[in-house]
Amino acid sequence: MKRGTPSIVSLIRAMDMLEAIIQDEGRSSLSAIARKIQIPTATAHRQVKSLQKAGFLTSIRNGKYVIGPRMIKCIKSLTLIDVIKMVAIPILSELAGKLDCIVHLGTLDDDMITYLVKEGSNSDGLFTKRGMQLEAYCSAMGKVLLADLPEKNRELYISSGPFPALTEKTITSGEDLRAQLRTVRSQGYAIDDGEIVGDLRCIAVGIRLPGEPACAAISVSRTSSASLTDHEISTALNKLRISADLILDLVSQYTCPS
Repeated sequence: MKRGTPSIVSLIRAMDMLEAIIQDEGRSSLSAIARKIQIPTATAHRQVKSLQKAGFLTSIRNGKYVIGPRMIKCIKSLTLIDVIKMVAIPILSELAGKLDCIVHLGTLDDDMITYLVKEGSNSDGLFTKRGMQLEAYCSAMGKVLLADLPEKNRELYISSGPFPALTEKTITSGEDLRAQLRTVRSQGYAIDDGEIVGDLRCIAVGIRLPGEPACAAISVSRTSSASLTDHEISTALNKLRISADLILDLVSQYTCPS
């Protein structure tokens, strides 16, 4: 029995590492996680390499990890949106730091935008929060997702107007919204220019699986005290598109048949 004890202890420590990485959601380096749970860094690297090889963890970037495809198969209740959210968190956290902005991930649920992820060091300065819902017609993420709806569904939404004005810039007529959604669909992104809060600007792009309409959207914004400039909007758009592509690449590891 004594001869078997070390391997059992090693397994328990590896499971502790697996749990810690999953709970961390890809925000921290492996060294930081190892220190937190008091495992030697060298041991942590050996554990993670084994877990990654077995498919229980996936390497994201910069030495960070999230739950792997084999683990996903063990959790059959996870939806596509759950997977998108999981792989998006570390990517959006990094993006928020690079742009000094607040970054969101959202989906369209019952004609409302549901905020699933909110990242950024100054995120407390913006009224949004995880789990909250906002009207789609006046938000950048909402317009991206509305523009990608099948025409019948999009027209059904537009016909539900007029839409309440939240600021003097809010689109309130169905005809104006229809025209803007055509533009959004053509250019591949949407901007909220003071339509929810007067001095708040936001830009969003969709996350689209091949051949499918956007199932989620990501956005960049900043607190109203330091609204995004035109130059920052342009820079953010480029980085948002890169981030959306990276998220899709990672999602494909979970959704493509092995």
